[in-house]
Amino acid sequence: MNLSIGISALAVAITSLLCGADSSGISPSDTAVRRVVERVAESFDRNDPALLDRLTTADYTFVTPTGSIQNKEERLAPMRSGALHYASAKYDEIVVHVYGSTAVATARVIVRATMGKADASGTFRATLVMARIKDRWMVVASHASAIRP
Repeated sequence: MNLSIGISALAVAITSLLCGADSSGISPSDTAVRRVVERVAESFDRNDPALLDRLTTADYTFVTPTGSIQNKEERLAPMRSGALHYASAKYDEIVVHVYGSTAVATARVIVRATMGKADASGTFRATLVMARIKDRWMVVASHASAIRP
């Protein structure tokens, strides 16, 4: 075996052990962040504003596809009132990057929903920024941009 290849393989193995990654290269933090993204999708899919409330910090902000900024209460209000109703919400193409106690996840979101009587369906690219607070990953900010066909 070439010595430089052997040293490189050893360095990768040590880095994986130090970072907490398993043999698949996925760390426990990556898995936990991915689970939060899945729970956010679940909150929409089940029209469950209480779940979304639990997953987000008190100072959570959302940048809408039109570029406006909503605080947590503004984001949850239409779900709580029933004005915003999801028929389905699917997150896929999820990519997670963890930087210590901060994480950034991106995903494609396919939504079938109505806002009042208006169709609010679409396909979006979402970014979720999370922080590990008291050993729990929480969404501190998110953004959605419409994907145009």
